[in-house]
Amino acid sequence: MAVLRQKQQLVTELWRQFTGKIEKEWDEKYKRRFGEFNGFDQINQPFNFAITIHTDMKRLFAEKKIDHIEALSEDTLNQAFQKNGLTENTKYKSLDAYACYVGYKNWEDFRHRNEDTIARLLNEKETALDGQGKVQRPGFSIKAILKKTAIIPILMLSCLAYYQGCYRATHSREIKRLILEANQAEFNAYKSIPVIDTAFLDRFYTMNSPNREEIKHVLYNNSRLNRSLKTPPSTHQVVEVHIEKIWLNSARVKTREKWHLLWQDTSQTPKVKADTVNYQDYYLVWDSEQWKIKTNIYEIRKRAVLPSEGN
Repeated sequence: MAVLRQKQQLVTELWRQFTGKIEKEWDEKYKRRFGEFNGFDQINQPFNFAITIHTDMKRLFAEKKIDHIEALSEDTLNQAFQKNGLTENTKYKSLDAYACYVGYKNWEDFRHRNEDTIARLLNEKETALDGQGKVQRPGFSIKAILKKTAIIPILMLSCLAYYQGCYRATHSREIKRLILEANQAEFNAYKSIPVIDTAFLDRFYTMNSPNREEIKHVLYNNSRLNRSLKTPPSTHQVVEVHIEKIWLNSARVKTREKWHLLWQDTSQTPKVKADTVNYQDYYLVWDSEQWKIKTNIYEIRKRAVLPSEGN
């Protein structure tokens, strides 16, 4: 337990030094694009900010000829900024990158140079002194022990309930953001035809997700038929997001979404129309330090556009 506490304190200290470096360099590097610094949770365009830090990290590693440690990905950085911290479960390759960016050789170098300070702080917290400066010693009477141990199950249940509440609240925000961004990225991809870019699928979907192939089919099929999305009136909107259940490594979410897609050919003549408000059932899994969509079950009505229909 003491080792875990020490690692968590070390990870917290690493995050403090990492964010401290960014704050120190804010006016010089980031103020022009992102404005005044009012906290990481107040940054406009948070994912673009994560991309900027990723780029700066790659530049710094290249300048210092650090080729044995990879710069953190945009998604990993974005997740960390959203949580405003790291945990003891953060992967060692990520800890190496944070440490290198701050100025250490790697995580082990950071740990070696900071663990004495952290150990001292932990000892100070665990040592309770009375008014005369003497260390308080717990009583060892049977009655006292029984009184104290009787409340342990209650405390454990309370801590578990608190942890579950915090876990659900944090991950609910992340899952909702991911679904909204995935929907927007899909709609943007449709708008970009005949240019086809499927890179966004890696960010939002697992590699074995059947929805990847469905989206690719829509993109390539409409491109093959020389169709493009008519905007306006084509729109999309996520009306509701309901987090049904969050487990340790998976989650189930229901949404109500409105998709209005009007595909036209090169003569600007509308050909196929998808217009529906439907309920969608998402199943997400925790993959590579972030949530990703594994399946998304839905029904969407498509039909040919009648000559009398304008849009």
